[in-house]
Amino acid sequence: MVLKTILLTRHGFRANWFDEPAPLHPSGLEPPDTPLSAHGLLQAQELSHFLTPQQPHITGIYSSPWYRCIQTVEPLASALHVRIIPEPGLGEWYGLNRTDDPTPATAAELQNFYAGIEPEHQSLFVPAVTGESIEELYERSAYVLSRLIKQLDEDPSGPESVVLCTHAASLVAFSRVLAGNVPSDPSTQDFIAYTACVTRFERQDAVPVKVLPKPVASSRKLQSDWLNEHARGGRWRCVLNGYSGYLSSGRQRGWRFSGKESFDHKVQAHGLDAGTGLGVVLPDESPQGHGVSQL
Repeated sequence: MVLKTILLTRHGFRANWFDEPAPLHPSGLEPPDTPLSAHGLLQAQELSHFLTPQQPHITGIYSSPWYRCIQTVEPLASALHVRIIPEPGLGEWYGLNRTDDPTPATAAELQNFYAGIEPEHQSLFVPAVTGESIEELYERSAYVLSRLIKQLDEDPSGPESVVLCTHAASLVAFSRVLAGNVPSDPSTQDFIAYTACVTRFERQDAVPVKVLPKPVASSRKLQSDWLNEHARGGRWRCVLNGYSGYLSSGRQRGWRFSGKESFDHKVQAHGLDAGTGLGVVLPDESPQGHGVSQL
């Protein structure tokens, strides 16, 4: 039995997006590990209600180790009685030319205040704190997907469906790589990352996974491999793209790449946000009138 479904989601509404002081949270870490707002916590509950009955049954939840992502999938993990697996390869993208990229809590730190964290997971990839280009983000996404799909295909328990909780830029990059279509213009509006949305991929055929080489700074020649079906175990079809129909607030804080790879303005530590510094934040849409979006 092999993996059949990958469900990508973005964290819920951040506390600092309401322009309010960041609430204290159990991690003890200072911002920019910004937690969810009360509204974001509601989105997390609504996401759980939507995903819990999905078929095939979800048996794995992988999350960026950033606190807001862990919070987003905690209700789902509780409902499904599964542990959250923190994976740095699903982490935030901060662009280039940074020597102070913040780092999230470790699995050991997270376990101090979330009993449902899986502490034994060996990280698939840890992004460099010196920053990443858009191309390097694609490489990271392709490598993590390649290793993850292979691991799950070989898992004797036979997992068929998993959730990956990440951030806006990472959700778009992972979606493009999984679809096998990386546009030459990164600002192309194909996949949109709304808060607590769901982008669902279903496997159309399965082939043995050929794990990609681990990305290294001196090598920028993997792009042809991103589109190779063997790197992701076959063809994947997107059947839900940024779907938010289960959210009472509708689509919010949609994001796409602007093409920038470096912050062009000073961002306060509490407000550090690749959405405002490196992309385009799209207008909100009310719950009425938006249904299933497919590619």
